[in-house]
Amino acid sequence: MKNVVRSVPKIKGKSLFSWFIVVGFLCLLSINLVAETSSSDQEDEKLIKQKRKLPLLNGHIFISSTNLYQTPFVTTFFRNSTGFGRTLSYEIPIYGPGGELLTNVKANLTYMMLEFTYQQAVNDWLAFWVAGSGVGRVGVNAESTLSQGVSALGGFELGGLVRIWQNDKAILSAAASYRDNRFIGVDIIGFAQSIIDSGIIDTSKLLTIIPSDRWKGGLRFAYAFNDLVGFLLYTDLGGGDSLEGKEDRETVFDIGGLVSLDLNARTKLPIGFVFGYHRTTYPEASGDLIENMGVTSFRIAYTGRREFSIGLETNYSKALIVNSDKTLNFGSIFINLQYYF
Repeated sequence: MKNVVRSVPKIKGKSLFSWFIVVGFLCLLSINLVAETSSSDQEDEKLIKQKRKLPLLNGHIFISSTNLYQTPFVTTFFRNSTGFGRTLSYEIPIYGPGGELLTNVKANLTYMMLEFTYQQAVNDWLAFWVAGSGVGRVGVNAESTLSQGVSALGGFELGGLVRIWQNDKAILSAAASYRDNRFIGVDIIGFAQSIIDSGIIDTSKLLTIIPSDRWKGGLRFAYAFNDLVGFLLYTDLGGGDSLEGKEDRETVFDIGGLVSLDLNARTKLPIGFVFGYHRTTYPEASGDLIENMGVTSFRIAYTGRREFSIGLETNYSKALIVNSDKTLNFGSIFINLQYYF
C-alpha cells in the first residue's frame, strides 16, 4: 500500500494580511453604525427635550407678547416687561359752582410699567407661575397733576396651568389665577377741597390706599399652520374688587388673540412679528380712570436663539372713562425679554 500524504493548505503572508484588513474594516464599520445609532438616539432625545421646554407646535415657535401672555404651553420661563405710555388728546372737564361745564382743558397723563413673571413646569402637563407688577401714573403738566393726582398700582399674582389636549399642530389648556392689588392715590384737589369745606387740615384726605383682589379662570388654545405662522386664542372669566373702593365686586372678562410670524423658520432673518388684540373689563393698569379697555398690539422680536427672545412692542389702547360717555386713547411701548429653561 502506498502512503497517502494529505496536503495542508498553506496561507501565504499576503493572504493573511488581506484577511486582517477585511476583519478590521468590518469591525470599524460596526462601531460606526453603533455610534451613529447612539448619536441619532441622543439627537432625538435632545429634540424631545427641546420641544418640551419651548412653545413649539408643528415646527413653529410662538413669539410672546406683553399684553397677550396667556399661552397654553407648559414650559419653564422667566419674563420681564418694562415700558411707558401716554394718553392722547385727553381733556379734563372744568365745572362751575353750580355744576355746569365751563370748559375742557387738555391734560395728558404718563404711565410707567414694570412686570416680572416666572413659570415652572412641574411635568409635561402641569405648571405654576408667580408674577409681580407695578404701574405709576402722573400728569405731564400742572392741570393733569392737580386734577388726576399721582397714583400707583402694584400687585402679585399666583396661577396654575393644566394641559388638557395636544397634538402636533394644536394645544388646549386651562388656567386659573389669583391676584392681590394695592391702589395708592394722591388726591390734591380733594385734599384742598376738604380744607376749604371744613377748615381743618386732614392728611387722610390726601392719600388713598385701596386694596383689591381678583380671581379668574379660562382656556388657552394655540394652533400652528406650519413652521412660519401660528395663532393663539384665550378667554378668562372671574370676579374682582372695584379699584374705586366700592364694596360690590365686579365681573372680570378677558378675551384676546394673536398671530405669530417667525421669519427665521424660512429665511436667514432672525426676526419675528406678533399682531394681537385683546379686550378686558378690568384694566388694572388704568387704576380708577377707565374701564372696558381694548388693546391692539404689534411686536417685533429677535428669534435667532430658540430659548431666548427679546423684542419691542407698541400698543394702542382705547377705553371708556369711568362715569363718562367719553373715551380715552393712549399709546405705550415696551421692551419684552423672555428666557426658556
